[in-house]
Amino acid sequence: MNIKEILYRDPPSVLYHYTTQQGLLGIINNKEIWATHTQYLNDVREFHQATGLMRKELWLMLNESRVPANTAILTHMWRALGEAIATANVCVCS
Repeated sequence: MNIKEILYRDPPSVLYHYTTQQGLLGIINNKEIWATHTQYLNDVREFHQATGLMRKELWLMLNESRVPANTAILTHMWRALGEAIATANVCVCS
């Protein structure tokens, strides 16, 4: 599966979020979902998989680009996902 298939597919009619009962009540009562910095995830592989998919898609787009401005932007994005992502302030939530 590539990133375009993920981004353009229809969402499911039912979405499941796995949490404890206490976690669910916290979301409902406080009307908030907390984000966590990627360095504190118990399994950072999902984050690395996502950045890997993005780098792959950017590489494909970069090789298809015929517009110099697009090439510069795509190159910058591709490099940023590879070099600086480990030190970037990235938070995730679900």
